[in-house]
Amino acid sequence: MNRYVKHIKEKNRYIEFLKVLNGNIHLTDREIFTLALLIQIDLDWKPLFEGDYKNVNSTDNRRSVMKEGRLSRHALSGFIRKFRDKGILVENDEKGLEVDPLFIPSETGKIIEVVFTLDYGKN
Repeated sequence: MNRYVKHIKEKNRYIEFLKVLNGNIHLTDREIFTLALLIQIDLDWKPLFEGDYKNVNSTDNRRSVMKEGRLSRHALSGFIRKFRDKGILVENDEKGLEVDPLFIPSETGKIIEVVFTLDYGKN
């Protein structure tokens, strides 16, 4: 098996993870940065009260992403629409949006591994 190792800064781990996947999902650098912010929000989410549900598209989260990413409301809406169309953001049982677990890196210590399987035998 071929192995490629890239050393990155911890604060950039979600951006670098998405850049690895970007050959298949075709996002711009700005969309990658925005999606990395949404991944961080998704991973940091904890219910504040009984009946609270995860929604990375809530008003507070949208404001946070617009401020951090320096995005207009229109630009963020377009990005979220694109992420939903590509299956990156999915609806949960409570009708909130969350990041599909496929696009959230699993970390082992300080390492994120990505494995691609290219099956060309079933066309």
